[in-house]
Amino acid sequence: MTPLDGVYYCDLRPVMQTDPFLKREIKRLDQLICEDIWQLIEAKAR
Repeated sequence: MTPLDGVYYCDLRPVMQTDPFLKREIKRLDQLICEDIWQLIEAKAR
């Protein structure tokens, strides 16, 4: 697939949404399912 772009969590802790570094690196699991996976599939299809 691709290099790890971040980490996905089901249940984000409050600090994961307020700390600038963690906010940038940690994503919600629904973002993987609804957005990132489709972008990966689309990029591989080109």
